[in-house]
Amino acid sequence: MKNIKISITTIVMIISMVSCHQDFLEERPYDIITESNFFKTANDAITVTNSIYQSLYGNYATNLMHLNEFTTEAVTTRLEINSAYGRWDTWQFQVGDFSGIYGASYVTINRANILLDNVDRIQMADALKTRLKGEALFLRALSYLNLVRVFGGVPIRETSTRGVENLELPRSPAADVYALVISDLTQAAEWLTPKAALTGNNRGRANKTAAYTLLGKVFLTRATDPSSAQSGDYQKAIDALNAAIAVGDSQLLTNYARIFEIGNENNAEIIFDIQRMDAPDLGGNLTPLLATAVTNELYQIPWHDYLANVDFYRTFSEDDTRRAATFYDRMSVPASSGGGIVYFDPYLEPVDGVWRRADTGEQVPASLVDVHVPGFRKFVDMGAIQGGRDRNNYVILRFSDVYLMLAEAISGQNNGPTAQAYEYINKVRRRAFNVNIDTPNATVDLAGLSAGAFTEALYRERRKEFVIEGHGWFDGKRMFETFKRVVVESAASGGSLGFNNRPKAVIDPGRIADPRYFLMPLGLNLFERNSLLTQNPGWE
Repeated sequence: MKNIKISITTIVMIISMVSCHQDFLEERPYDIITESNFFKTANDAITVTNSIYQSLYGNYATNLMHLNEFTTEAVTTRLEINSAYGRWDTWQFQVGDFSGIYGASYVTINRANILLDNVDRIQMADALKTRLKGEALFLRALSYLNLVRVFGGVPIRETSTRGVENLELPRSPAADVYALVISDLTQAAEWLTPKAALTGNNRGRANKTAAYTLLGKVFLTRATDPSSAQSGDYQKAIDALNAAIAVGDSQLLTNYARIFEIGNENNAEIIFDIQRMDAPDLGGNLTPLLATAVTNELYQIPWHDYLANVDFYRTFSEDDTRRAATFYDRMSVPASSGGGIVYFDPYLEPVDGVWRRADTGEQVPASLVDVHVPGFRKFVDMGAIQGGRDRNNYVILRFSDVYLMLAEAISGQNNGPTAQAYEYINKVRRRAFNVNIDTPNATVDLAGLSAGAFTEALYRERRKEFVIEGHGWFDGKRMFETFKRVVVESAASGGSLGFNNRPKAVIDPGRIADPRYFLMPLGLNLFERNSLLTQNPGWE
């Protein structure tokens, strides 16, 4: 059973009664209803806290997923270059493409601020009050981290809006945004309970391990941000990530596919995820976007908006168990497509057909299965009976991320990989290849790489491990030159006849090298509502 259940009535009440208009932090003034007659009981505080969680999914499953997946070498789209998705796919961004990230992030921040502004005047158990404040700080920090990674410095709001005053704020430097995030997470780590203590309907809430894990990610991100990097950031990342391990309530699952199974949510590997359930407005909506277009295994019609780049697919060894769990590359097709089970063969020519029959191995003509690459299986709910009711939780932090970030931080601290850095990345690889996680394996383990080669290996390992989980662009920014080179190389290959990678194949290497892509533009509508904002360099 899903947790943190939020009824539509509750959300409407919170939005209307607690000054949380959906468009508020797009800088419009609205009449604000007082909060004084709402915050009376512990249940009121819980309801407001639940509304903060409710605000996350749309931002992660749309805005942030577009940025983190379409821009990488792993994902492409069947749509034309001049479509919205095609622009993300080919790095031909328009100024307004990122407004959704900005607005949705501030909705979450404002809801967190509402809780923090009001909860102390409620007579309730101190332990519960402290925990809810820790959750609000964690969720606020998560949103500010996303903002600083996408835009750099942004306006800092630490209190909710109670009127039309102070709607215009200038951008604070990125260094100040990082400082607030670090402060929030440090306090949250003290106030939050261990994940193991969150049982029943409290499973899935922010927890101590999540706070330390996100804090490690913040220091790792700041270490590679030229605007804000500080001496000691890598060591601070290492310390925070070791603290996450020391909490002792998370570990790698031995079976990669089990991480994402419906019915196995909130498992030992999951550190923090967005809870979804089969109910109106509380379910996910990724199934039709991810599933391969010609499958007849679903109740929903697949739109197949996220396609695997064929070069990325080819990087998976047949022995890598992540391949079957990641790609929708084996499926039942309708009689109009020949019927039966087919599987994807990345070495066939798209003009002839890239699928084979599972029973005979015979190539299926492209006229029957006219899909050049598969979609993704991760976060697809095979049993979802209608859109918006997927049962899959959306994963934000999990334990393999702790190991891979430790490998990255240790290598950064030492200007190259050490034995410990190798061990952390190799633990993740061993799980992927279904061998003992804690036992060195010469066939699977990486060794003997230069600093640059290790960085590239880390980037590629993270893409295989986390594709469709919203990490790609954020990971790439920490290794920006490696990231851009990998994307350009993949685009240059074009796939067979350019079909497999369309429209990724048209990326211009000269344009992608433009330093302005390190920070994305603020939407023009934001300047109309906040005259104190300034645009990022290169986007004026």
